[in-house]
Amino acid sequence: VVGDSHSFPVEFAGTTFHFVAPELASAEWNDRHTALRDDIQDGVITSGDARAEMADLVLGDEAEAFIEKANEADVDPLSLIGW
Repeated sequence: VVGDSHSFPVEFAGTTFHFVAPELASAEWNDRHTALRDDIQDGVITSGDARAEMADLVLGDEAEAFIEKANEADVDPLSLIGW
């Protein structure tokens, strides 16, 4: 199910978040996603910064709330985003 802004709803910890669907995202979004993944793989970015950057890319304005919910559940937000 795709909603507004090429996103799909994901319920986590009692809250609905809206993840961008990479398959339906813009070329600019996908270029940013690829660059971020490359930086992570190359060790250019710290794991903490990678979590924040990836959450921002995938969740936009909902990123901070998602990270807070993941931390409360003692789950790595980056792992959840990857799933």
